[in-house]
Amino acid sequence: MGWYAALVVVWLSICSIACIGALAYLLLSDHYKEGLLYISISVIGGGLGSSISALMSVTERISHGWETKAGTKLPQSEKKDRFVAKMIPIFCIRPLFGAAMGFLLYLGIAGGFLLALKNPEYRNISNEGLAFLSVLTGLFAKTFLEKLRDAFDSLFGKAKAKAEKKIKSSKLMRVVRKECADD
Repeated sequence: MGWYAALVVVWLSICSIACIGALAYLLLSDHYKEGLLYISISVIGGGLGSSISALMSVTERISHGWETKAGTKLPQSEKKDRFVAKMIPIFCIRPLFGAAMGFLLYLGIAGGFLLALKNPEYRNISNEGLAFLSVLTGLFAKTFLEKLRDAFDSLFGKAKAKAEKKIKSSKLMRVVRKECADD
């Protein structure tokens, strides 16, 4: 199982290094159209942030131990998250989550939803500032997506269905139904 972990660490390291190189190139070059440059910086910055976040998660899990396919945790005394081979695909695609969130950041800025500008015609976005925000967006992409899923579940999904089921089974509702039926 050790070589699986090493392969994931190498993959995420390559993603991080490639994103750093691409961002540096974009920030130092001046021959790209403004819109394409902003999109590229946002997507690559988000990928970099998410690659770093995944790399930190993998190395922390490896340092806490291993979990076998059978579910045996080594060492058994600690209750921390361990490296599990079935999580490899999740770790490998996390840079794509960050890239998508970087693109979402760009859309939010370009659409005027994230920055309040007095005159949108004269907006001047700093390349370095956009790179900084994109990397931060990528670092927290997984957390943001989890919170977004929880919010949607509570508004439209599982939590609402559970709450409705709980209300239907409550004693108060039975009394109300009985009173309504009597009328």
